[in-house]
Amino acid sequence: MKTWTILLGLFLSLLVGDWIPAPPAHPESRRVIVISIDGARPDALLMAKTPTITRLWKQGASSFRAQTIFPSTTLPAHTSMLTGLSPDRHGVRHNNWWPGHPTVTAETIFSLAKSHGLRTAMLVSKEKLGFLARPGSLDHFEVLPHRAPVVVHRAVTYLGSEKPYLLLIHFTDADLIGHRHGWMSPEYLVALQTIDEAVEGLLATLEETGLVRETLLIITADHGGHDFTHGTMLSEDMIIPWIAFGPGVREGYEIPDQVVIYDTASTVLSFLGIPIPAHWEGRPLQSIFR
Repeated sequence: MKTWTILLGLFLSLLVGDWIPAPPAHPESRRVIVISIDGARPDALLMAKTPTITRLWKQGASSFRAQTIFPSTTLPAHTSMLTGLSPDRHGVRHNNWWPGHPTVTAETIFSLAKSHGLRTAMLVSKEKLGFLARPGSLDHFEVLPHRAPVVVHRAVTYLGSEKPYLLLIHFTDADLIGHRHGWMSPEYLVALQTIDEAVEGLLATLEETGLVRETLLIITADHGGHDFTHGTMLSEDMIIPWIAFGPGVREGYEIPDQVVIYDTASTVLSFLGIPIPAHWEGRPLQSIFR
């Protein structure tokens, strides 16, 4: 009788549309790719020729008013993105790192995913992001100080052969051009267009291999920028895009709540069915899922 009661309850939940899928029993049934577009302003993504990213936010969930942390610089922001913590908690405020120096002490999404037996990888365009390659947390870490087409070619090759369950791809084009020619300059918008073309190549690979059916794709940024710099509390530096596309994600959904960069980490773990550390400040963005 108890079994039939449970089954009836599940049937009625499905019937009225209130069914919320439980975390997967086996994290291996899902994978996540986080794309970090260094220095991407959300208003710039709307101005530039970015048909692929536009398709993803229209067919997925998004916020174009998400917030990064202060200082709005690469290393502190990426640390928050991947640890679920603010700088007050993870303690990272410096923006430089060199090989051989100590790495992050806080748990990252990679160390936690690895502890659950998942294959993990980071393909980044700045050597300083090696700070986040905590020993034992990654199956593969590679620095590719190149533009987006080269980075995505390597990412597609690695994805096809190794099929990691958690992958970070980092593009630096927009940040480099922003420092050189200025944020919102014609050159900066072209850099975003180049990144969009790279994302198109990645998406095509996911579709061709069938991995798109099990992959949550998150596209975000570490910070924005103004004039030729960033790092301040100006809205141009602090507001970032946050886009999710994948299985179970609502279509054309504008996230009503405030999204903070460290919510990315919790959302990743939640999707993979991995417990979120109780002390994390980031929260999983459950509303993005049907």
